[in-house]
Amino acid sequence: MLKRNSYAAITASIAAVSTKERLAVMFVRVHGLREASLRHGYAYGEQAETQAAAVIADALRPGDQLFRASADRFFVVLPHLGNAGHAQLAAACLAGAFEHPLGNGQASWRAHVICGVALYPEHGGEPDLLC
Repeated sequence: MLKRNSYAAITASIAAVSTKERLAVMFVRVHGLREASLRHGYAYGEQAETQAAAVIADALRPGDQLFRASADRFFVVLPHLGNAGHAQLAAACLAGAFEHPLGNGQASWRAHVICGVALYPEHGGEPDLLC
């Protein structure tokens, strides 16, 4: 389920899309966060979640928006795309950002991401359909 702020952001982004542009909503799941928390403790798990969100944010363009759906799941709104290939490129860049181990130096962990991408208007015209 979408949090209110992500739903509003997707709705506003849809309203701002021109006829020559595409909008993508990317669902991102970071595998390894739960395991890091179980292995190293909940405080470490919270730091890992924050670090994973920062890695995702650093991989995005300035106008992209990041929203947390749960501890290991995120939504990303990618406005102003030229075509579907740009959304695929964003997903590939995001996956590449997790190639290196994350952690605090004493306890590192490997994460990998799974991304799902839906395009507006091809895959739906409402936030619920795009997610």
